[in-house]
Amino acid sequence: MLQSKLITGIIGLRLALSCALTARAAELARFQVAEPLGMTWVDDRLTQEISLKLGNATIKGSDLSLTGNGQPLPAQFHARDGKLLSPDQQLRGDVAVTVLYKATIKSKQRAEFTVTSDARDGTAASAMTITRDGQTLRIANGVHELTFDQAAPLPVNRITAAGGKESLGAFAWPRGVVAAGVVDQLLESGPVRVVLRRSFSFTNPAHRYAITFDMRLGDPWIDITDQYALGKGTAITLDLRGMKPDTVYHPYAYNARTFSPGGSEEDSTLQPPQHPIATLGPIWRDIWYNGGPFAFVYNAKSPSGLGVVAYSGSDWTAPSHVSLESQNLELHGDGEKPGQVTLRIPTDAGHRRWALVVLPTDQR
Repeated sequence: MLQSKLITGIIGLRLALSCALTARAAELARFQVAEPLGMTWVDDRLTQEISLKLGNATIKGSDLSLTGNGQPLPAQFHARDGKLLSPDQQLRGDVAVTVLYKATIKSKQRAEFTVTSDARDGTAASAMTITRDGQTLRIANGVHELTFDQAAPLPVNRITAAGGKESLGAFAWPRGVVAAGVVDQLLESGPVRVVLRRSFSFTNPAHRYAITFDMRLGDPWIDITDQYALGKGTAITLDLRGMKPDTVYHPYAYNARTFSPGGSEEDSTLQPPQHPIATLGPIWRDIWYNGGPFAFVYNAKSPSGLGVVAYSGSDWTAPSHVSLESQNLELHGDGEKPGQVTLRIPTDAGHRRWALVVLPTDQR
């Protein structure tokens, strides 16, 4: 009897000590970031590998939070395999994680960050939002909002700047290509990063198209990867006339020639009859007219415009019968009808990485 009471007392003491330590030792890891280039990085997105020393304590993924200089920061935590920790995932012992977070790093200063096991530390942090209404999915990051409607399967149904009402563009399938449905997969849905993959089916079973959107909190950049096989000479279009654009900023050619801006010809909505306003590809080639990696379309009286970026050339692939040059993104205008600008996105067959960027019109 005495032995039983003694064991019970020891167990109770251990639990009390554990609770006391947990209450006092909410800090799980601490790290610093030194700004190396003499610049201030405002609301930058960073990653840090850390090791959590949990001992015999067990916490859930949802308990983890991050503070910087005592302030809660938007953050999400990934396991060693790169997968986002689920809210109910049990963590114990020594755990290696990577934290993705958003913070401001001031010029030539050292910022200090703390990981805690008290989820309340992060309650004031902003986060991306995902909302569902029937078959409609909306993803907002504070800069832009993307709307996806399964009842009207398109790559994107609406792209709006934060606070805006009108879509910056309207997607359309190639003529003769009819989408029968779409399957949406949220590959990642944390407070800082959301990754959505959309896989389409078509009335023609030979047609294939899948597109992945990678969005981060407060980031104007919408990272896009698409895989496509919709037939020779086909292209998805993004009609930008709803923006009523009067300017296309496209600093073509200077990168490889003069290394200086080309002047007023870089801002135009007109095109010579035989050429697009901009031919966008990740690798410079002199055979492109108005070649370059990016362009920005906007109305000078509007608060936001839409940029298009072709990048990561190693991710652009195509079957042997399809030339890589034919996969370039093209912005077309109408010399007789100002304000009519269309992005042509070829879909012969291949794999490509590019981006849309929602920016204020006074930024480049």
